[in-house]
Amino acid sequence: MSNLRGFLWSMGRCGTKSILDSINACTTTEMPSWVDTHQFVNADYFLRLYSQPLALVLHMPQHMAAYEALLRNHRHIPVVLAVRDPIPNLQSYAKVFLKSFICRRIDQVAASLASGMSVISCIDPAAIDQWVMPMIDYWRQWSIIKDSPHRIVDLSDLEEPRFVETVTGICDLFGLQRTKPITWSGVGNTENDGFFLAYKREFPILGRKLELRFTRWSGLWGEPGLVTLGTLRSPVLDGLIGPGGSLYVHAKADQLLCSGGIEREREALGLVLGHPELSQMIADVIVEDHALVTKWVQDEQENMQNILIAKYEASSRRGVEQFLAAHPWLQERWSSISLANAA
Repeated sequence: MSNLRGFLWSMGRCGTKSILDSINACTTTEMPSWVDTHQFVNADYFLRLYSQPLALVLHMPQHMAAYEALLRNHRHIPVVLAVRDPIPNLQSYAKVFLKSFICRRIDQVAASLASGMSVISCIDPAAIDQWVMPMIDYWRQWSIIKDSPHRIVDLSDLEEPRFVETVTGICDLFGLQRTKPITWSGVGNTENDGFFLAYKREFPILGRKLELRFTRWSGLWGEPGLVTLGTLRSPVLDGLIGPGGSLYVHAKADQLLCSGGIEREREALGLVLGHPELSQMIADVIVEDHALVTKWVQDEQENMQNILIAKYEASSRRGVEQFLAAHPWLQERWSSISLANAA
């Protein structure tokens, strides 16, 4: 018998992490990071063999077709569809998308800007269609799950007054056993977490060059195939992560010396990361890069928002209207729809 308990379909900025964190903290069910979901999708047999109760997050828009196939093959498994007023969702995600694009290629973006190009001009328009717009295709998403046990959750249901009731309802739908009471834990992400999840930079360490990633969490990162090397602490970082805070440092497994000795190398690199001179050097670069990324995103965020909204009006609005017709209780919550209809 499969231990698969449910799916959380939550794309864009819809409170995904707050639900995931609560399920992992307060129930006996495991909900892996959405970064790893596609690996489960590609190994469907593992869903039948997983030894613990399991729920999956469907979060990355570029995998929409794979999610559709997965859900059609598991019609009996309940699904929670987390949604949000599409215009604010796109406006918020415009910032995330720009930040993610820049943080992965800071030097290339700097060179493009120096030559007179904009950040947006460097982005393949097809990437926007694949990585962003499917997240608000609510009619398609609901059409896929309507024959499965399901519940629709609006972002406003995850604000403090309704959070405990909403997550309790999700646990009930999934049939999850609680180990402690569900509580409101505050906003899941800080403003700078998006920077760290996307940020990567090559650093010289003991004569080698390692491309490092950073997060405030040991078990959540921006892409698969990473291992945690250790932690980074420096007063220089206090403005980004709070006084006395630290960052987990991650690297791609294929950068390390050998798969058989990975644990020993991680121990060694963890010690090196604690050396004051190296930690200071890395922290200084992070702070400098953060300032650059922040400025570049601010310069182009409005233009990116306008591009996404124009795409929504041209190709997605009709589907959203169909979705709202099937779920009229959302119309009074989605102010951008109400204002557009009143105009």
